[in-house]
Formats: sequence, C-alpha cells, structure tokens
Amino acid sequence: DSGPSTDDINRQTLSAFSLYTRNQLTEKWQSLLRIGLGRDNQDISGAFPGFFRTTQPQLTWQNNFKLSGGSLIAGFEYLDQKLASNTPYNATQRDIRSVFGGYVGEFGPHGMQLNVRNDDNSQFGNQTTGSVGYGYRLNPYLRLRASAGTAFKAPTFNDLYFPGFSNPNLQPEHSRSYEAGVDVSAGEHQLRLIYFDNRITDLITLVSDPTTFTFTPENVNEARINGGEISYQGSFAGFWANAHFTMQNPVNSLTGQLLQRRAKHFGSFSVNR
Repeated sequence: DSGPSTDDINRQTLSAFSLYTRNQLTEKWQSLLRIGLGRDNQDISGAFPGFFRTTQPQLTWQNNFKLSGGSLIAGFEYLDQKLASNTPYNATQRDIRSVFGGYVGEFGPHGMQLNVRNDDNSQFGNQTTGSVGYGYRLNPYLRLRASAGTAFKAPTFNDLYFPGFSNPNLQPEHSRSYEAGVDVSAGEHQLRLIYFDNRITDLITLVSDPTTFTFTPENVNEARINGGEISYQGSFAGFWANAHFTMQNPVNSLTGQLLQRRAKHFGSFSVNR
C-alpha cells in the first residue's frame, strides 16, 4: 500500500491443468503418463503497476514394477519454467530434465527404501540426490526406523532477479539429513518420536536492511537444524485428534547464531468430529 492517495490492487489467478493415462501393461508393470500445465498470473494496479505471467508445462512418465517382497519405481520428468513481466529479469526461462528410481521392500520384520534422482537444471547444472531408509518391527506395536538423504533446492526467479528485493549471486541449497525414530501403534492410536539432524550448505534466507527496511535473500554458508519431534493421532469416542510438537536448534554453524525466522519450539493440535 502506497498511502491513502492510491488504490493499490493485486489481482492473482492461479490455474492448473492435468491429463493422464494409467495403464496396466503387464501383471507386474503399471505405467503412468501425465501432462500438466500450471499458471500464475498477477496484475498490479496503483502506484506501482505491473504484471507477472508464470507458465510451467510438465511431463511425467512413471513406471511401477511389482517384485518379490517389494516394488520398483522408475521414471522421467520434464519441467519448463517461463516468466513474462514488464519488470526486467536477467533470465526468464529454464528447464529441468529429471530421471528417478526407487525401491521399497519388506522382508519379515525388516523394511527398506532406496531412492535416487538426477535433475539436469539448465541454469544450475546437474544435481544428483538420494535417500536410504531402514525399519525394524520389534512386535506388532513397536517399530524402529532410521534414514539418511540428500537434497537440492534452486533459488526462484524472484530470489535472483526481482528489482530491489533479489540477489543474482545466490547459489542453490544443498543439504544432508539424518533421522531416527520409533513408531508406537495400538488400535486407533499412533505415537511417533523422531530425532533429526539437517545440515545445509548455502541456505537461502531473507536478510533485512536496517536502513531501507527491505528484505533480500542471501546464502548462509553452513547451517544446522537438529532436534526432536513428537506426534500423536488417535480416535476417542468418535473424535479424531492430531497433535504435533517440535523442539529444534536452528543455527548458523559458523557463527552459532540462531537462524532468522525459524522457531526453536512450535506445534499444533486439532480435534475433529
């Protein structure tokens, strides 16, 4: 809002379209082909008029194979991101070509999951991520599990180029995560306890300028977020309850300072009928 003398209005229209075909090619092979299109159109009137048009066509081909004791997934994705605006951007298009595969299996009390993904980003190059998980069921009520994985996150066009609120020198985020937990279930009651440890390189965060009061994104060279979570869901006399609480320590690993806009404690509780 620019004050009482202007009428600032932001009109935004979000739309998504999808068409898919799912086919059982053989007894053990199911194929899914999906074509989609997402649009985000914004028109701004008032003191700072402008428009933004974001278009994202996407193609996914996913294949599921039944195996003895488990299942295998493999596929390909293509995503094209395009931006049109009266605001000048240094780049307005990029595409991502991805291949992915995974395996889920159960053998008696043992369960395991393996995933791998490769993204070829035309702006940020080739990135490979993956995860591995293992679980062991001690009895019908108690299950132990652990997992580790890597992740990649590219900055958005606004992060990079939006005039006055961007940083064209931003680097993508890379992270490694570790998790261990226990699941307890009894009838309609489930309790989950988790310890997690996420280590992030070049974390993208907003930094405020105390003079201009503007926010611009910057990379935090090394960050760590570790802590614990407890969650519960269950049914009582026709009511369904969900509760979740997290205690974490989100810090800049080099300075020891708390990361901006990240709470040390947060949670939620709901009851439905």
